Amino acid sequence: MKKLRIRRRTAIYVTSILGVVLVSVLLYIFFLEHSAQFMQFFDPDKDKLLLMRTFRDRSPKDALLLILLTALTSAVPALSSSVICIFNGVCFGPFLGLLLNITGNTLGNSLVAGFFRKFSDEREPDHKHKRPNRLFERLAHFKNKMLALILGYMIPIIPSSLVNYFGAKSKISSKKQLLCIIIGVIPTSFLYAYGGEAIFNGNVVRLGVSILCVVVLGAAGIEFYRKHRHEKK
Repeated sequence: MKKLRIRRRTAIYVTSILGVVLVSVLLYIFFLEHSAQFMQFFDPDKDKLLLMRTFRDRSPKDALLLILLTALTSAVPALSSSVICIFNGVCFGPFLGLLLNITGNTLGNSLVAGFFRKFSDEREPDHKHKRPNRLFERLAHFKNKMLALILGYMIPIIPSSLVNYFGAKSKISSKKQLLCIIIGVIPTSFLYAYGGEAIFNGNVVRLGVSILCVVVLGAAGIEFYRKHRHEKK
């Protein structure tokens, strides 16, 4: 079991470093290909309306690249996919941006969940440290593990790596965990896609409504979480 922990810790460090390097390379490629277009936004003599229209002229190659970036930034613990998800809404609009966000976040979390399943040991206790993780404990108190996973993915303050680890330890099937990931990432994916669209168009009302909807949903989820966290003792 000790060797397994060392292997897992080493694998996490190596994959995290590789993930950061790969994200940096992909970002460099993306901005290099569109550098002239980006720089035009800082030119006061350019027609801003025309620039905004041409900015939305993205290819399937760009969509694939942004999906990969979303997946990697959601998978690597040291990174956050929020900026990329907002950029998806800016580049592709609210509907396609939402699909890109859901696809990328689902792919990234699925990869991490599969990693923990591969390196998990059933004999290993849920808490490796003397001071157990309180968020893990609260997730473990849920009798319905699928609900715990959905709320874990839905609430931004809970690290997705912790939720993926909890999914591996709770012995939920990979298909059920995939369903939980998809449902759980929808609210934040919606916020970032529609928020990016609102920022792009300067639509303060849509931005406010998008934020309000997700805040209400998140608050409801947190309240439900508090009421049921001691359901299983």
